[in-house]
Amino acid sequence: MRQLLFFVLFGIILTALPDSYGATQGSFDVRAARVVGGQKVSSADPIAATTVAFVNGDALCTGSIVDDDLMVTAAHCLDDGKLSKMRVVFARVLTEGAYAARVLGAVVASAWLEENAADTKDWGDIALVRFSGGLPEGYSKVFIDREERDLRDGESVIIAGFGISNAEADTGAGVLRKTEVPVKRPGFGRTEILLDQSFGSGACHGDSGGPALIKVRSRLHLVGIISRGYPANSPDDCAHDAIFTKVAPYTDWLVQAAAELRRS
Repeated sequence: MRQLLFFVLFGIILTALPDSYGATQGSFDVRAARVVGGQKVSSADPIAATTVAFVNGDALCTGSIVDDDLMVTAAHCLDDGKLSKMRVVFARVLTEGAYAARVLGAVVASAWLEENAADTKDWGDIALVRFSGGLPEGYSKVFIDREERDLRDGESVIIAGFGISNAEADTGAGVLRKTEVPVKRPGFGRTEILLDQSFGSGACHGDSGGPALIKVRSRLHLVGIISRGYPANSPDDCAHDAIFTKVAPYTDWLVQAAAELRRS
């Protein structure tokens, strides 16, 4: 297992989700889960309407809705997974009875490499997932710019996810939370940006694939997908740098991937 991809949560206690679309019959281990240093997302927050949990067997990630039957997440969230074990869960708190959709198909970006070297950049860590049943009431797609926005060093982005609250104890998962994190190196890579999590706030295990958002006027724009920690040799404490994959460079690919998924 690549420790480098530390936002995938392994070992979370999850009961199996049913094969059919609908309410889950199992339960999630919910122990004060949070984006580190973040706050619980309210039902009135637009982030609650566009952010979902992505369960792949016993691993937890986060995703953003981009159409009535599509969500984006990190490519590594699909590693070693089978469609039959994947679910998109619509809830701010993952508890028994949470509404889950079967995954019909998934495509990872062609730039994604199965064995990425720790010192490389621009991994293409983005995937598109198609789910069944359409959107439940109260959910909607997030806004994506086709043109890349220039983020400045020190500018804050909003991140959100269902990740754990304590990296050392590996505890907590299943509550949607958000926080703001400053940009550290906007030009880290051609398709990646580096965030500074040293101020006690940021993403942790289970937040992989979650949104990096900016507010333009009154609308939230999806600018990135949470990918991994940096550098690779930093302590696994979710308190160092983090990398997100920019979405704008992949907008044409998203259109092509959507067409491919709907043909299958």
